[in-house]
Amino acid sequence: MGRYRRIFLTGIVVLLPIFLTIFLFWFVIDKLGNLFRSLFNAIPVVGQLPGVVIVIIGLFVLTILVFLVGLFVQSLIGKKLLEGTEKLFNRLPIFRDIYNATRDLTQTLLVKRSSFRKVVLIEFPRKGVYTIGFVTNEGEIRGKEVYYIFVPTTPNPTSGWLCIFRRKDVIEVDLTINEGLKLVISGGMSLPHLL
Repeated sequence: MGRYRRIFLTGIVVLLPIFLTIFLFWFVIDKLGNLFRSLFNAIPVVGQLPGVVIVIIGLFVLTILVFLVGLFVQSLIGKKLLEGTEKLFNRLPIFRDIYNATRDLTQTLLVKRSSFRKVVLIEFPRKGVYTIGFVTNEGEIRGKEVYYIFVPTTPNPTSGWLCIFRRKDVIEVDLTINEGLKLVISGGMSLPHLL
């Protein structure tokens, strides 16, 4: 009986991520693509196109819109408008929490990732306990080479600690930044064989 249970659980472990990935991908594409459906339906020629084509056009329009917003926010007027929007959201209790959490997560996953140089292991918070960290910079203190290391919290890597370690006390591991982040976010359940 134990063997059949193990085989069944193996099937679940294999199929569940596949089905969830396909479902989430379909759900996100469908919702984002249909954002502009009512607008497209108002245009006689476009409104008569098949649903799949409308979703593809919607994704294309959304991509251009996101690019234009990114371009606008880099201008002086855009920066001021963004600052005003952030101040407004930070005054509203529920919006403040949601906005700050999503902003921090987005910045960590999309922006801060590029500032990480490599994944390392350090003895932290005490001797004998090893923690995953990301080298953000290198330097020298009192003639000794040091690494500046960001140690993220699990499972939310948007906060953590900045540690400065002597280079000789740091263990370099063969993980990409993505693999290191997956390891942190999953609480060690993802990719443990790579350490």
